[in-house]
Amino acid sequence: MTDTARFKRLTVILLLSWVFISCAAVTQYTLYVDAASFFSEEEKTLQLLVPEGFGLSIYLFPSIYPDFTDSGPDTQSKKGLEYSYSSLAIPEGGELTFRLETSMAIDNLDTVKTIPDSIIELYGAPYDAENLYQEGTVLISIGSGPIAPGGTINFTLISELSEGDAGFELIKSGEFRLGIHIRIEPASLGGDVEILYSLETLEMELGARPFGLLP
Repeated sequence: MTDTARFKRLTVILLLSWVFISCAAVTQYTLYVDAASFFSEEEKTLQLLVPEGFGLSIYLFPSIYPDFTDSGPDTQSKKGLEYSYSSLAIPEGGELTFRLETSMAIDNLDTVKTIPDSIIELYGAPYDAENLYQEGTVLISIGSGPIAPGGTINFTLISELSEGDAGFELIKSGEFRLGIHIRIEPASLGGDVEILYSLETLEMELGARPFGLLP
């Protein structure tokens, strides 16, 4: 199967008319995307080597790209995931929210060496960005702390954006790019370290309530 077929042209094109027929105060529109379904089962669980002196970076979207030499994302990963839908004009009193949730695990398969730290970052960038990791904004960042020999770290990253939050104007524009960067630092005791990376969930949800509460 080609990359184009597997990742649905590597783009989430959400063609929404957003026609608001009902004027009820409780009118709510929700768009849900299971982004983990873009990846094959083999890609969701990867056994990787963290090179001594370099560490390891993993870039999510449009595929899963591991960088073993600290050289940065490849050409496709620089673009990230394209997110496009009809721009929303939310009147006063209405609401627009965006939520991303991902959970993953990193197992340190080495019985001697400790991994000092692992960091996961969610990036957002304008639709025309050539490299979202250079031109974009970190919407949320979390660290794991050390991963002991034989230990496991479970990440859960939840990003909820609404009016006034950094990156909200990107979401409101109707066209933007998203990317996730996972950074695993070199082992503290020297030498390469083998890890098992597992992507468990990756979900995105866009919610629109076009009208405030009616008097």
